[in-house]
Amino acid sequence: MKFGCTLLRALLVVEALLLVPGLPAWKTPTGASPATLAYLLVLGIFSGLAAFTELKGKPTARIWAWGAAITNLPVYPALTPVGVLLSALLIVLEKGKQGRLPRLSWRRQATAAWIVWPTILAFSWLGAANVHYFAAGAGLPVSPSLLLFGGLLLVVPLCAATHQAGHRLAGASVGLTGVASWSGWADPQPAASDESRLDGRLLLWALGGPAASLVLAALMMAAFVVSPGSQLAELGELAGLASVSSLALFFVSLAPWKAGGYRSDGALLVTLMRRSAEHRRERALAILTGQWVSGARPRNWDPRRLRNAVAVPDRSRQHATACAMNYLYCLDHDYDSSTRYWIARLASEFAQDRQAVPVRWQLEIAYYLAAYDTSAHYGEAEHWRRSAGRGLGAPHGVLLRCEAALAISRGDVEGADALLGAAEREALGELSSATSAFELELLTRLRERFVCAAPAVQPASAAVPTPLRLVSFRAV
Repeated sequence: MKFGCTLLRALLVVEALLLVPGLPAWKTPTGASPATLAYLLVLGIFSGLAAFTELKGKPTARIWAWGAAITNLPVYPALTPVGVLLSALLIVLEKGKQGRLPRLSWRRQATAAWIVWPTILAFSWLGAANVHYFAAGAGLPVSPSLLLFGGLLLVVPLCAATHQAGHRLAGASVGLTGVASWSGWADPQPAASDESRLDGRLLLWALGGPAASLVLAALMMAAFVVSPGSQLAELGELAGLASVSSLALFFVSLAPWKAGGYRSDGALLVTLMRRSAEHRRERALAILTGQWVSGARPRNWDPRRLRNAVAVPDRSRQHATACAMNYLYCLDHDYDSSTRYWIARLASEFAQDRQAVPVRWQLEIAYYLAAYDTSAHYGEAEHWRRSAGRGLGAPHGVLLRCEAALAISRGDVEGADALLGAAEREALGELSSATSAFELELLTRLRERFVCAAPAVQPASAAVPTPLRLVSFRAV
């Protein structure tokens, strides 16, 4: 592991020294166009940033290294061997990192290190090579490297956005909506208003994304094929690479894999066809989410569906959402011990993989630990809040409520009062009266519990720590 990180960093440093103008090893390539020089500069910056990244940290911290590796692959053919070597090293490092984590072995789930990344890289490399051969044989103009690089930076997010739009359009045609903040933008939680033909509707939802990717790939391939001799000739090679990207997303999404809390569309299809406990969880989550979207308060949710939702403790984003929905149910009923139980489950089961918890639930964990377990877990509450980043995807009122609880636990009562006021105004602007009433009630509890007793509030560092225990729960 240590040797692999050292070798990877050395390769990135060498590449940065060779490709960044002004550094001692830089030498202008003979006959290179300004576009090629600009592309090499961007690649050198990628490599330099990746070289100073903590490669043994979270997978998201290695984004620059993956950017350098993938940028080496399809666009500038002379650098393809370097990209393959960087990618192989990164895959080995991913494997080594996951091998140290409990219950994440390859025998239980196909992780990104084993299936997803090799598939994407191999397909992209082969597809880019074929696009290059066709372009050369058809007499297409050689696209500038900078155009290809910048175009791919736009095309890849476009492919992902088209894929998600396919899910939502297919769902809308059968009465399903997507809630990204409860599961994540790459794996939105479908919400159903009723149970009629729910299995078929969920199947259509799962197939909508791959179908959209396939349609986009076909359109881009058609533009690529007809581009010689047309006005699209300058963009022909870019259209071909866009088709390859969308087709790669189609195949990868249909492969049944799970990684980092996410699951592919293929894994969802397998779940829906097996009729297992995981299938019952999907149905329960769809109905409960639909009730929440339609304005039903958590206290009115069906406890039987809540039990079905938590029947599969697989540390997926769906499991995190199921635990959080039980937490909301108990919090709305003011069941203190049960609420504490569900937060403890979330905080303990996902302690090694916090990013598998959707941002909304990370904020809820931070809020509860700060508001109700200040003496014991103030530091942990801050950690969960930092994991949520800027709170993108979660309602702004939830972020303000979380910040208010943290401010109170730090002893900043004045700052907490301002945050509570802002959160109350945000809650009053909610479209759903039930959601607004639930948020206002939580804010009232927080204000009465702490702000009204401001002189008694002590900083977390002065309190005697007590452990957070998993306790038996009632009602759910």
